[in-house]
Amino acid sequence: MSTTTSTSPTPTPPPPLPSGWTVKSACAQDGASRILSNDVGTTLSNNTPNNCIAYCTAKGYDFAGVEYGSECHCGTGTANDPSPLDPSSCGNPCAGDAGQTCGGSWAIQIYQNPAVPETLPDGWALVRYCAVDEANRVIIDDQVTILPNNTPATCVEYCDAAEFDYAGVEYGDECHCGTGYTGGARAPTTDCNMPCSGNPSLTCGAGWRIQIYSSEPQTSS
Repeated sequence: MSTTTSTSPTPTPPPPLPSGWTVKSACAQDGASRILSNDVGTTLSNNTPNNCIAYCTAKGYDFAGVEYGSECHCGTGTANDPSPLDPSSCGNPCAGDAGQTCGGSWAIQIYQNPAVPETLPDGWALVRYCAVDEANRVIIDDQVTILPNNTPATCVEYCDAAEFDYAGVEYGDECHCGTGYTGGARAPTTDCNMPCSGNPSLTCGAGWRIQIYSSEPQTSS
């Protein structure tokens, strides 16, 4: 008499993270004010940790997080130390691969890459990831310069050296400097999709779409 022993298949491990990226928090509490600093969120139909990381890397962010299956969040850091949750709270299947998990309801998996080279000068921060620009300009006292090496950091450095408090990148190679921001209408993050002239892996706005930075304290982003 013979017996047959059945075993459960070994789960396929998730693919390795892109070079330089590590897990900041396997599962953390998120909230309406968002755990990621300067959070820019979008919905990705192919969402996985790696696809979200690729999206955030292209935007110049060094923090990424997946949540609720299809949500991808990018940021510049964490607003405070993430409050850990039980891993079971981050059990939603990823929209792009049901074999991987992508957070849960107000539960986020956070990744970071301290080696991302696109760093803003001290004191500068993102104000609006993607805004609608206008013919009379949303940056006050706007002075625009075409930079063949344009990136967010390069433009900010250019405006900072000229003693402006606001900077914006637009249409790939445009760098806008000014003294304030009118608070123009938000645009979808996907609208700011034109590669930067100085680094095509980063985005620098688009036609009448501008990414805005400032050295002045901001009450909200």
